[in-house]
Amino acid sequence: MKLDTKQTVLSVTIVISTLYLLCALFIFFAPTTALSFFSLWFHSLDITKIAKTPELSEIAIGFVTMLIVSASFAMLFVKIWNKCEGGKK
Repeated sequence: MKLDTKQTVLSVTIVISTLYLLCALFIFFAPTTALSFFSLWFHSLDITKIAKTPELSEIAIGFVTMLIVSASFAMLFVKIWNKCEGGKK
């Protein structure tokens, strides 16, 4: 089954951007708890030593760049998927 590029890119970017915003809100409103939680994802590396509370402009730039990156990877994924799927019988 081939994937529709537009639907896949839209779905992926909605999911990734929602996760990004939830993460940003978590960091913004509960920085200590968020950093403790996220340090678990980095093999208990103490990220509090390098972290800072982001400014709204940094969150906005991060959000926009995350949309671009996630859309690009989703398009690449669809192209690879459809190319691999095309060879199946």
